[in-house]
Amino acid sequence: MKKILSSIQWMAFIVLANVVYALVIGPMFHLSEVQTMMFLQRTIFMLGVGALIQLFIGHRLYISEVPSGLWVGVFIIYSGIGQTLFGGDIQTLRVMSFSIIVTGIIIVLLSAFGLLDKLLVLFSPRVLATFMFLLVAELSKDFIMGMLGIGYGSNKVSIPIMLISIGMVILSLIIRRFRKLASVSFIIVIAAGWLAFYVFGLLKDNNMTHIKGFISFPKAFPFGLPIVNLSMIPSIIIAVLILISTMLGAMSVIKSVMEKANNRRYETSAKRGGIALGINQILSGIFLSVAAVPGISISGFMEQTESTHKQPFLIGNILVIIVSCITPIMAFFTTLPTPVAYAAIFTVFSNMFGVAIKELEKLEDRSKMYFSIGIPIFTGVGIMFVPNTAFSALPSSLTSFLSNGLVVGIALAIIIEIYNIIVEKKTKKNA
Repeated sequence: MKKILSSIQWMAFIVLANVVYALVIGPMFHLSEVQTMMFLQRTIFMLGVGALIQLFIGHRLYISEVPSGLWVGVFIIYSGIGQTLFGGDIQTLRVMSFSIIVTGIIIVLLSAFGLLDKLLVLFSPRVLATFMFLLVAELSKDFIMGMLGIGYGSNKVSIPIMLISIGMVILSLIIRRFRKLASVSFIIVIAAGWLAFYVFGLLKDNNMTHIKGFISFPKAFPFGLPIVNLSMIPSIIIAVLILISTMLGAMSVIKSVMEKANNRRYETSAKRGGIALGINQILSGIFLSVAAVPGISISGFMEQTESTHKQPFLIGNILVIIVSCITPIMAFFTTLPTPVAYAAIFTVFSNMFGVAIKELEKLEDRSKMYFSIGIPIFTGVGIMFVPNTAFSALPSSLTSFLSNGLVVGIALAIIIEIYNIIVEKKTKKNA
């Protein structure tokens, strides 16, 4: 009985803590309610499938998959500039499918040939901090507009929605102070926000109650075959580096939690984990979902609930796959108001500033830090304020690159990092 309850707990946490991301992205691409529901279904489906792939052929630790913050950010960013770059929302989604698949292929190859460590040298604390700063800057506009109710039935600020959003953020900060509630704070905040919208009559009418059928299965290439666009290569390279480093960090933390809880050692492999990560990215691109990554944040849930055993984790993820195919459940979650979704993940993304600062604190020699992060951030943020149409006279490949402040900033950061590495090697050689 205890194993059954633990399995259900795993399933509930994985589903409830991750429905928000797909619900934020769907409306930004002007997807219908049914299309958004199917996008959510594919995302939840891949969380379960991805965890099982990692469990059996990957790192073999009990780490649930979570939608990658990187991919969430990329989806949101390109929802704004995709019309100009690729000609429409559906075309942009097909380009995203291409990008996720290629990212997976590169990760598989790098892992298979043992090149992970060599590549990660370029992704120093300076580069990672730059990425975090730029990502938050890029996303801040969409988050604030969403939390103000702009676009939720009106293009004006809604005072009730704004107050509920602020209340949700405050509630999230309060709950996180209580260790016993920290692992489920996300779910509590969503429930509170959803309830507030219901009480104050802010829920929008939806057609999800008319959805027919009880079971539906995810479809491959739901919007058509991927569109190859080489201008996405800079974004793909960044994704490869971040996803690999995130996976390695999650493996280290969760392995420690499992060994402490079960008083035994666990054998794992970064190479196998990388190959499985790549396979999961490829499948996510095929099904067009928010590609996932092993979740380091699951450590709090594991410690709090003492869920550190294989069987409940295995059954829980099988249940996740089953639940994703039950249409009424997915239809119900699709009715979650988008302002609630934005407010629920606001603290998650704003916390990236803290992560960026922690990365910079790792540096012993900070003399190069200001130059290394100042130029990329100043340039990247500046480009964010340049209208997309300003680059329309340039070739499409250059337009896609130069109109994305995040990509330009990270490209500059990596170039400066390569320069710093070369200088350091010459200095050591001459010493």
